[in-house]
Amino acid sequence: MREPVNDLFPLVLRYLCELVRIDTTNPPGHETAAARYLQAELSREGITSRIYEPEPGRGNLIARLSATEPAGANRLGNLRGRSGPLVLLSHLDVVAADPSRWRVDPFGGVIRDGAVWGRGTLDCKGPAAVFAALLIHLQRSGLPRYRDVVLVATADGESAGRLGMGWLARHHPEEIQADAALAQGGGWPIEVLGKAYFGYQAADKGSAWVRIVAHGQPGHGGRPNSRNSIVLLSRALATLAEAELPIHVTPSFQGFVEELAATQTGPASSQIRSLLSPLLTAEAASRVAADEGQRDLLMAFARNTFTPTSLRAGLQGWVAPDTAEAVLDCRILPGQTADTVRNELEAVLGRHGLPFAGKDREWGLVIEAHPEVEPSESPPHTDISRLMSRALKSRRPSAHLAPIISAAGGGLRFLRASGAVGYGFFPVLEDTDYSTIHGVDERISLDSLNFALQVLGEVTVPYVTRVRLDGR
Repeated sequence: MREPVNDLFPLVLRYLCELVRIDTTNPPGHETAAARYLQAELSREGITSRIYEPEPGRGNLIARLSATEPAGANRLGNLRGRSGPLVLLSHLDVVAADPSRWRVDPFGGVIRDGAVWGRGTLDCKGPAAVFAALLIHLQRSGLPRYRDVVLVATADGESAGRLGMGWLARHHPEEIQADAALAQGGGWPIEVLGKAYFGYQAADKGSAWVRIVAHGQPGHGGRPNSRNSIVLLSRALATLAEAELPIHVTPSFQGFVEELAATQTGPASSQIRSLLSPLLTAEAASRVAADEGQRDLLMAFARNTFTPTSLRAGLQGWVAPDTAEAVLDCRILPGQTADTVRNELEAVLGRHGLPFAGKDREWGLVIEAHPEVEPSESPPHTDISRLMSRALKSRRPSAHLAPIISAAGGGLRFLRASGAVGYGFFPVLEDTDYSTIHGVDERISLDSLNFALQVLGEVTVPYVTRVRLDGR
């Protein structure tokens, strides 16, 4: 059987360039313009859709291809069970781009040096273009569909989804009910000990703002005192900077380690398995990782993290303030809470003898934790992840698929909360420069864009039609 998505690449390229040219910088967003563009393109193919606007200009597009066949015998043999919808999820808003720092117009949709350049090419208009084209392919192919396929392209994805997936989950949950969902966030190649792996995002960390307030003794700047709030806060931050928070082995981290260990041999396999032993995780990560950045990534898969992002203290240069405060951006593993990470931070500071304010002491530290986004996770080994692995192998026989944990929670958490299996999986090649996401000169190579299309086609077509691409 001829590969069915080969002819779609010109369509994907056109969609992506046009979407980039629609400035949906959030704020203010104006995603409705992009939603209407996709709606018009889908309408030409006979695909109906709706745009929901929680606020003027903040449009969410939902397009549905209904199943054409009842659930029945399974030609793949391993996709049994109910045939609920498959959601293809992306968002239409982008972060700001300063044209003076770019080599091209960030909203020009320029094709240059074998790549499409522009804000959103990777995050997240590239996935939106591919998913729209795959919906069109399923419509054109005439193949029987044993489940609905729902394209969801939302507003406000760069701002916790309040007007996007969060709003849809509250006001139109029936539109986004699914058995499985694919979105951005994974598919990145990783090399570990000489072998190639592609991560798929099986879990998202949650987030919380942690506020550390140091209460000290105010006074004249010419009279130093041992209870200076700024000194106390500085000691606390310096102590935390050297700290390593506890290890938590989630199903996704265990699946990641097991996949790496199973594909390595000898001492390398044993070293990798040591990542699952909390007392050995840090040492094993140093041995396994290619560099410090990869070590930090491995450790972030296994622990809650924090980053100081804000400091505030004092109003006048000659007055020691009574309080000094810092804000930490904390990322929380599935199964953990904002209270968990606060307790972990307090334990570190307590072990180093830093004082805490309380009923019997007015000076010292106070730590507050404010949850922002809940963590979420899907089982790492499912029918659709097995299809993802097989699709990847068909294009890269030497590569392996492994579950990863994202530091940033996206719209999948709303689908996981309603029972769907949700993975971030937009596979790209090693030529992808991830530093351009939210940065300067964001771009995706034509080869990577086509690679994503081909691999995702080999996932969605069998999952929806139960027809393998080789005709079996």
